[in-house]
Amino acid sequence: MRNICQDTPLIIACYNNSIDVVKFLITLDGIDINAQDYYGNTPLHEACRCNYRDIVEILIGFRGININIRNVQGDIPINMTRDKRINNLLTAPEKSVEDRKIKEVKN
Repeated sequence: MRNICQDTPLIIACYNNSIDVVKFLITLDGIDINAQDYYGNTPLHEACRCNYRDIVEILIGFRGININIRNVQGDIPINMTRDKRINNLLTAPEKSVEDRKIKEVKN
């Protein structure tokens, strides 16, 4: 299901910083974490563009996420953020996922 701009529900949830909706949507069978809208933006592009670090963390923890998809302007998600913490997450996603798993086990 997409709107006129080819946004998926996941792209819209990321754009709106709807953390609970994002968490729910990624549990659904068949969810395409890398779906692109009319402009080539993925959910990760939107989360980065809006500087939503919590959403970025959720998305990069999803198996199959591609952090190097280019939109029609040639930008990958990391090019769309000014937040250094998000930049760090995207330059070392494996480490951030492992850190989060360790934190969850401790809690």
